[in-house]
Amino acid sequence: MTRCFAIFIVLLLVGCKSSLKQNNVPTIKPQVEQFISTYQARVDFDAFLKLYADSAQLEDLVYGHHAVGKSGIAAFYNWNGGNFKVIDDLKTFKVDRLIIDEQQRQAVITGHFNEFIYHGQKMGPWRFVMTLQFNEKGLITHQQDWINYTPKADFMTGKNLNKTIP
Repeated sequence: MTRCFAIFIVLLLVGCKSSLKQNNVPTIKPQVEQFISTYQARVDFDAFLKLYADSAQLEDLVYGHHAVGKSGIAAFYNWNGGNFKVIDDLKTFKVDRLIIDEQQRQAVITGHFNEFIYHGQKMGPWRFVMTLQFNEKGLITHQQDWINYTPKADFMTGKNLNKTIP
């Protein structure tokens, strides 16, 4: 009897595993790694934007900015504006911790932005926490940033996004 039960459990687990594969829902780990490497290099803006769904949303909660859609996200980042340069040829940021939850299709990235020049002003390093939500196609649908901007006075003029909780 116990042997039959054990065989039943094994068959059930194998069936569950194969049904997960049949959903053809890609894992998000490669997309998360692509996001990180493309953002760190900060060279190929088109490749960066291709990581987002057309209706993606980006919330920068400390700065108080909410961008909707690829065009809104492109305007927010504006890599092609030429106003940003990392000091000492470092990557844009360093990842300290990466947590990927495949079931929830979500990633949490913590780290720090390296020192950089923005509009001629030296800034950073800044610590950050970033969450990314992915759809079934592996595209980012929602990004939420918590960045420790300094000097604080330069970045505290945005909207209070607490009033627009989705």
